[in-house]
Parts: sequence; C-alpha cells; structure tokens
Amino acid sequence: MVSLVPAIDRAIRVLHLFRNGGQQEYGVSEISRLLDLNKSTAHNILNTLAHHNFLVQNEMTRRYRLGPALAELGGLVRSQIDMRAVARPYLRRLMEQTNASIMLGTLGKATITIIDKDEPLSDVRVAASIGMQLPFCAGSFGKVFLAYLPDDVVEELLVNPGLKTFTPTSITDIDQYRNALATVRRQGYAVDDNQEYLLDVGAISVPVFAPAPVSSEGDGNGLGREVVAVITLVNFSSRLSPAKIAEYVPYVVEAGREISENLGVSMDYQISKAER
Repeated sequence: MVSLVPAIDRAIRVLHLFRNGGQQEYGVSEISRLLDLNKSTAHNILNTLAHHNFLVQNEMTRRYRLGPALAELGGLVRSQIDMRAVARPYLRRLMEQTNASIMLGTLGKATITIIDKDEPLSDVRVAASIGMQLPFCAGSFGKVFLAYLPDDVVEELLVNPGLKTFTPTSITDIDQYRNALATVRRQGYAVDDNQEYLLDVGAISVPVFAPAPVSSEGDGNGLGREVVAVITLVNFSSRLSPAKIAEYVPYVVEAGREISENLGVSMDYQISKAER
C-alpha cells in the first residue's frame, strides 16, 4: 500500500478540483466543503499554492484560479517528451486493429508534415513517407488541425494560401468548410468518406492534445490545451465502407485520447451512436 504525505495529498486534491470540478475559480469555504477540509487547513493550502504561483487569487472576488507555474511545468514536460516515442505503440496498435496505414502529422505555417507512420505489410496499401508534406487543408487531416486553431489563424489560412481543389469533391467554399470544422469540433474527429483529398482514398483523423498556457482557449476549466499533432487512418475507399468507418472511429479516437493523456492532458471523448 502506498504511503501518502497528508499535506501534499491535500494540496494535490485541491489542484485536481480545478480539473474535475467544472469551475475556473473557487473560494476557501467552497474548497473546504467540497474536499471535506478544515477551513483553516484549506486556507493555508491555498496560500501556499498561491505563494508558489500554482494558484492566483482574484483580488476582486478573493477566489482562486490556476496559476502560471502549472503552465510552465506543463511546457517543460512537453519539451522533454518525444511525441513520436509516446505515439508509436498506439500507431502500431491502431494499424493492427484496422489493417490500414496510420500517420502522425504536425502542422507548420501552412503545411502538414508526416513525422511518423505505421503501415500493414500488405503489398496493396496507401503509403506515405516520413517527412512528406501535405497542404494545410488536406482532407480530414487538415480539418482536425484547423478545427482547433484560433479563429483569426483559420481565417488567414482560408484566404492565403486558401482552399485548394484536389478532387471534384474537394470543399472550396469557405462557409461550407467552416461548417465542416464545426462538425469536427462537435464530434471530436473528422472523416473523409467523399474522396476530398485523394481519389479512391478515405481517411479518419483525430487530434492529439498537449498542455498549453493557462490563458489558451481550452476545456473550460482554466487548463489550456492545444492540438500538437493529428493521427490519420488512411485506406482505399473500397475498404472504408460506412460500416468499417463506424467500426474504426472508436479505435482512432481512443488512440488520440491515450496519446494526449500521456502528453499530460486529461481527455474525455464522447461519441454518440448517431455519430458512429
């Protein structure tokens, strides 16, 4: 049985409250009640965490919110993690579950770069090379990146370099594309089942999140997060029927969730039966 240091355990419980409690700020009395702590003890913990910048007190309300020290530590953890090493076992598992090509990409200024992949041994497969670059709006890959970028960055990309026509079904209307991004944000993944980027090829893409500065737009409780990579399952359209897509989406979503959690972001994707 693990032996816990009571004072440290209580302080960590306070920090976890901000992740799980659904509020950005809490007062002393509220924390005392929610965590079943003596009010004086809660006050001392909050003062100590604020002294070290893990919390910040709102001078107007006297309530506490998460502080910059957490973002600094999160950034340090992220800088020391090899994302490819973290993701690799999940890419392999996903490839084995689906017998499809799996790619991990990052977004630069206006291009997506494939930084890792795993492919089935079959001679007939959709292949890509590590280091290969794709346009920012490449099918479901691009939609997931853009769905979580700030609005001003998205609008700039949609104007310059702008949406491209890759196939007859590529989305080039900006309003239609914005609607597609809203769908991605709502359901947590993107599907190209209409050959929007490559003829006879379909794809399923999900985001990989990592910690971002507390001020970044995130999950609503002050814990910022940002998309640092996208996982994309790619296969021939003939092998990605609606039934197969419904079967594979949960696998791809689970891989993105687990990689994100290994990078320090708590995720909780909810996929409704209708979306599947």
